[in-house]
Amino acid sequence: MTLIYGISSGKVTASVILSFVVFFAFNFPANQIMDSRGMRISFIIGTSLYFIGTFFYVLINKSYNFVIVGTFLIGAGQPFLINSPAKVAAFWFFP
Repeated sequence: MTLIYGISSGKVTASVILSFVVFFAFNFPANQIMDSRGMRISFIIGTSLYFIGTFFYVLINKSYNFVIVGTFLIGAGQPFLINSPAKVAAFWFFP
């Protein structure tokens, strides 16, 4: 990305770090929503955030700031989807 779009490697690294920070920040609220609202709402929220974030990634030719926004949205949507299998297993194989 640094050669093609003329972006410093620091900005590329910042977008990766942002994804992890946002994932950690949204992890606990996502679990709360999964427990209170259910898995269906969790899938809808996570998929919607992924879709909108991916749309912002497509706009990289306009500005790299769209990638930062897309990374934030995808990082926010990850806990809603990645934590779901553990919740399903916990409910399904309850002792």
